[in-house]
Formats: sequence, C-alpha cells, structure tokens
Amino acid sequence: MTKNEIKEVVDMALKDADINLLSYLVSDIKSTIEFVLESTDLEFNQMADYFEDIAYMSQSKEFVEAIRTRFINMEDHSLDLKYICEQINYAEEVFPQEEY
Repeated sequence: MTKNEIKEVVDMALKDADINLLSYLVSDIKSTIEFVLESTDLEFNQMADYFEDIAYMSQSKEFVEAIRTRFINMEDHSLDLKYICEQINYAEEVFPQEEY
C-alpha cells in the first residue's frame, strides 16, 4: 500500500464520517494526515501514532470505525495494519463518542 493509497483510505473515511464532525476538525485531521503522508522519514509504526492523534482530534466513534473498516478491508497487508487497528481501538476506548 502506497502513501497515496493510505491517504485515499483516510479521505474516504473522513467523507463517511463528515456528517458527525465539525468542519474545522475535518480540516485539522486532513492537515495531520497530509503531514504524516508527506514525511518520508517516518516509519509506518510512527505514522500509526499519528492516527491515534487523529482519532483523539475527531473524538468520533463513527470516524474511528470508518478508518478501522477501511484499513481492515484493504487487500495489501504488507503494512502493520494490526498495529494501526490496535492504536485506533485504544483511542476509541480512551476517547469514547460520549465525550465529544
């Protein structure tokens, strides 16, 4: 999976969750994603840490679920998708939907 493919997955998940997010949060999340994907010196595991931050920024269970679903459904598992899903699960537990 290339960085462009990752960005596409996240962009689609944001569209899925847009209804539940304020526009400024979507903007912050997109900026963070762009930073992560443009930082070629980041290892993928480091990128996963940013996804936890993104889940925190959104504090939206729908967004977290959309991200998780889209990553799980990707056919190329050469990246550490399990780690990303664990990070997202953790963020979801720490920042449940009721708190936003």
